[in-house]
Amino acid sequence: FPFPDDRTSPGWFNLMNPFPMNPSAPSRYISYPIRYEARPRDSKRPASELPSDAQGHMKKGLAVAMADQVKSKKPREGAAQDSCVLTDKAAAKKRKPAITLYVGISLIIAWFHCIWFVPNAYLNVELLAWQVTVAWLVMLASSTLALLVTPLLLRSERHLSDVKPLLYVTPAVLSLGGLALCLGISTTENPVMTIALPIALGIFNALLWIQWGEWYATIKASYHIGQVALTVSAVVLFSLAATIVLPTLAGDAFVALLPIMSSWCLIRIRTSATCLDYPKPLPQNERSKGFRNALVVGGICISACAACYFVVAIIPVPDLAFGDSTFTVGALVGGAVLGVIGAFGKLSRKFDIYRLFPWMLAFATIAVILYAANDVALYLPAFLTALTISLICEILLLMYIGVLSSNGYISPATAFGFSGGFARAGILVGNGIAVVFEHNAALEKLLLTPVTMAFMIILVVLIIPLVRREYAIAALTAPIDSLAELDLQIEAVAKEFGLSSREKDVLSYVVRGYTAEAIGKQLFISSYTAQTHIQHIYAKTQIHKRSDLIDYVTKRKVPAGETAPTDRAAIDTLPDYWPFPS
Repeated sequence: FPFPDDRTSPGWFNLMNPFPMNPSAPSRYISYPIRYEARPRDSKRPASELPSDAQGHMKKGLAVAMADQVKSKKPREGAAQDSCVLTDKAAAKKRKPAITLYVGISLIIAWFHCIWFVPNAYLNVELLAWQVTVAWLVMLASSTLALLVTPLLLRSERHLSDVKPLLYVTPAVLSLGGLALCLGISTTENPVMTIALPIALGIFNALLWIQWGEWYATIKASYHIGQVALTVSAVVLFSLAATIVLPTLAGDAFVALLPIMSSWCLIRIRTSATCLDYPKPLPQNERSKGFRNALVVGGICISACAACYFVVAIIPVPDLAFGDSTFTVGALVGGAVLGVIGAFGKLSRKFDIYRLFPWMLAFATIAVILYAANDVALYLPAFLTALTISLICEILLLMYIGVLSSNGYISPATAFGFSGGFARAGILVGNGIAVVFEHNAALEKLLLTPVTMAFMIILVVLIIPLVRREYAIAALTAPIDSLAELDLQIEAVAKEFGLSSREKDVLSYVVRGYTAEAIGKQLFISSYTAQTHIQHIYAKTQIHKRSDLIDYVTKRKVPAGETAPTDRAAIDTLPDYWPFPS
């Protein structure tokens, strides 16, 4: 059949760019033009009927289509002006590598470890005093409850960050409450210090954690291991070192500044950002898949953290070389190992966070085995291994579920609530079991060995489903790369937002890069009618930019015109309003 030179013809098709945004695309995109016959007016042309040779070029076609849209100086028809998106290319070029992007959550983690893991933080009591243990367990329970319940109260359409007074109340409670706890708790019975104050600290710690999670979702954070792990490691190590070196009063004052700095950064962000664009929730069936994955991984994390803190709490402190300072040493070792992981992830583009969790379970199992050997010489490596793994598991779970939130599978509050709540729940369970055994010798003698063996068996058994879940989450967060998947996704979007049959047809061409004029020619309708359908799609989906609509349907996160990185998490960059240097 003839090969026409007229690329504006509705019959022109490009194998190298099967879904052109502009039928008159530049000549460098042209490969072999193919003429296909027009069909009757009322016929439909689903994606599955496009040439099979084009399926292998799906990713490249979509990328080129979106790149063509970005390069065009004229806005697409029907695309509303969005104040949340930078239109100045010069401003986009100024974006810096996000070395300090995760300093906000790092300060919260550092505050938590400086209060509960440094003996020097307490003025009138030892770190392992019964009053401190009670306060520790109460705070774990209150923070776990707040982290898991708050997302249920907010639901998907409401955001905790919208409650502006919390931005100012939270740092005050955490700073003054932490300072009062470290200086005021003593060996005397004081319900305010051991119960009421830890409850307040746990609740507001959870609220600040969720507020940060909501903001990270607005920038579609990728949670790259080389960025998150390095930042958390640096902040935690520096904070622990400062608390250890400084005198008690000066160290407590320094620790009190950590939540203030974290909240100050969040306040600056909220006041400087002109608009916060939360991820658009995916269709219900897609969200169900993400939610199930988050529950499974969270449940496995509970088991891992419970086993680790059971080992940490059950080992007699007098048998450890550093005494109660072993908690500080364990936190330092955990921060250092996390830094090594982050550095390796920074250097290796193919470093995958999804494959780290099975290794964490394996090392948690080793910690339990070392303790079960009942050799005093092995207690220290068991203790340090368990404490290190618990810290790394909490950070990995944050990245694991945070990626789902950035892709629209889970609401931001739910993602960060799960990441923090599941880890704290596991710590509470493991520590609680050890405390019960410590104060009941008969029960310890009867159940200590069976419970230790049970933890060991559970960890080994959970490695298999976790490996399977690893590939499930990787598949969820990967962009659509076949026509069959794209058709299914379009069906799901149409059902989710109540699109009509004709609007669904128009949507299928929009995500393939067709203009309103080209869509009209394909569907045998006028360009004005096609534009009206596009406007209806925008109104129903509440997405008002063509590029955002394409990203939503195809589940792409890489900006148009850029090449996706080889690893599964893109490198984040700093917003222009970020208060810290890069």
